[in-house]
Amino acid sequence: MRSKTSSASRLLAEPNWEPRLQSLLGVAWPCAASLQFQGLWPKIIGSLTASGLRIGPQSFGPWNDGDTGLVRAIWCLTRNLQPAKVVKTGVARRLTSRFILEAMECNGTGHLWSIDLPPTNPEL
Repeated sequence: MRSKTSSASRLLAEPNWEPRLQSLLGVAWPCAASLQFQGLWPKIIGSLTASGLRIGPQSFGPWNDGDTGLVRAIWCLTRNLQPAKVVKTGVARRLTSRFILEAMECNGTGHLWSIDLPPTNPEL
């Protein structure tokens, strides 16, 4: 019997995604936003873990609150594109939302609307 695999299990990360993203944004690699993120990530993660939150893979039930690569990509997109309006779904514990808001504050502009359903597991 052949086992079924989900389409997600067949997705592979592109090894050079960051330089490619920066190229698509029309900015040099590494961009100033990437360098800025390197200082901000440990500060925010440190404050969250000090308050007892676990961050990373499967930190929100079977899901991820946002690993460093995903959040760095969102940070760079927000800093470089400087959107006036962002709608974000899948909020969980608001880690990526926090970085979008931080980036918008650095930009001096922008508004975030976050939408999520409550977790089906009340222990989360």
